[in-house]
Amino acid sequence: MKVMNVIRNVRNTLTGVTASLSAAAFMLSAAVMMTGSLTACTQDEDGAGGGTSGYLVISVNDGGIAGEDGAMTRTTDAALAAAFVTGDAIGIYAWDGEDVIATNAKYVLGADGEWHADAPVAYKSTYTYCAYYPFRSDHGYTPANSGAVDVRFADFITDAGGKFWYADQSTTAAHKGSDLCTSQGTHVGSYNRVTFTMAHKRALAVIDNVGAAVFTGDNIPLPVGDECHFIMKASTATSFTAGGTTFSLTAAAGQYAIRDMKSFDYLTFTAIEDGTFTLSIPAAVNTSYITSVSYSLDDGANWTTTANSASVVTITTPTVTAGNKVLWKGTAVKYGISSSAYARFTSTAAYEVSGNIMSLLYGDSFSGQVSLSGKTYCFYGLFLNSTGLTTPPVLPATTLAVNCYQNMFYGCTALTTTPTLPAKAAAQYCYAGMFQGCTGLTSTQPVSATTLANYCYQNMFYGCTALTTTPTLPATTLATACYTQMFYNCSSLNTVTAAFTTTPGTSYTNNWLYGVAAEGTFYKKTAATWNVVNVHGVPSGWTIVRY
Repeated sequence: MKVMNVIRNVRNTLTGVTASLSAAAFMLSAAVMMTGSLTACTQDEDGAGGGTSGYLVISVNDGGIAGEDGAMTRTTDAALAAAFVTGDAIGIYAWDGEDVIATNAKYVLGADGEWHADAPVAYKSTYTYCAYYPFRSDHGYTPANSGAVDVRFADFITDAGGKFWYADQSTTAAHKGSDLCTSQGTHVGSYNRVTFTMAHKRALAVIDNVGAAVFTGDNIPLPVGDECHFIMKASTATSFTAGGTTFSLTAAAGQYAIRDMKSFDYLTFTAIEDGTFTLSIPAAVNTSYITSVSYSLDDGANWTTTANSASVVTITTPTVTAGNKVLWKGTAVKYGISSSAYARFTSTAAYEVSGNIMSLLYGDSFSGQVSLSGKTYCFYGLFLNSTGLTTPPVLPATTLAVNCYQNMFYGCTALTTTPTLPAKAAAQYCYAGMFQGCTGLTSTQPVSATTLANYCYQNMFYGCTALTTTPTLPATTLATACYTQMFYNCSSLNTVTAAFTTTPGTSYTNNWLYGVAAEGTFYKKTAATWNVVNVHGVPSGWTIVRY
């Protein structure tokens, strides 16, 4: 198969997580016709259940790679694209009861888009057909003559001989050779057709924002742009070492896990123009909450540390020239304690933010920290009205707290995209007003929460006038006021994808699509039976597409 490419600009368009990645899956329609050398069969040959012999006509679909929770929704349709390419080959076995009819018959995809067999495989509607990918003539395994496909191909999946997995996947051939897929064919019932939906028996690691990091050690992934991909053994912790950092990823068969290399970086501000950066800490946010904050102007070689106190503390950097960086770290419980008492960054220049927000809490030990449990108001208003900010940091927390990100980027008018939000369970007000008034926002990254909390997304994108497409909202059950005014006055918004089956209304989605574009497309789950055509449901004049 073609290498699975992460296409960032379509992760949240409707074309398939995680990390949500609660909803991270794509449904590739490979659906190519595979024929043997003698496929000119007619219905009379055994098409609708007849008994005379003929030759296979085969359709193939890729079953897809899902997010870490296994959800198969539109969140990442086409975000991870896999397809067969010319020269790919599969092997087919066939049985009549427990009698073997075909053994490792090789089918190769030709330049004409059809699959050609070295020798055609006989067809009968009573036969059982199983296929695997990638084809190997020397695998040395004998499928079982009965049972489900994973029983028949158990030795292939266990792969004691190491025929279908490589630790060094730095080449496309080794990467493809590790992506074992299997399927039991389904008889369509006409024209000798059997359909295979190939299921991935391995897992996929997607390592994002690799930059110049070099992988060493046993497991070497395949470079794909600024990412690296690696086929992992299913449900097995797989370690990677890159840039002096070691980490591990795990996912079940047919699922993927993502790690952003920027999560290993300290919170970093990169000046777009000359200017200074200031962190203001009010007296109420005293040493019970923040012990000290440090910044570095030389990539962490030296740090300037300021101890917090019971009085107002203001930390201002020297002038940072365009292109240079400031790294931040701290020892803290949280940076906010209420909606009126919170620390806040400001700047005199435009700047990009990158790296891991957790370095503000855990200092040098931030890597791998993913919990904000109990840290109410943790990052409330941290960048509020910071109009020079253009990109967000990594927010890796998978466990949230009440109000933890509320108003975090409120009024950041130069912000163009959002961070990925990997938490599967929301907390009250956790994302409320998070991007309110971000008029420059044009794209979003995945949100993963499948379990909502009261007011969790209230006003999240209120007034984001340049936003045209929402992130996929994977939760099926709504909570009180969870989406209230979520996209209020997003005047360019014309594409919404939402999985909820709860009937929307003022209790859950009050004015959530008020003031959006007059025409648009609403992607709605097939299981959703509600029909609400107004600003609390689907806007009048919009088209509904089921998925």
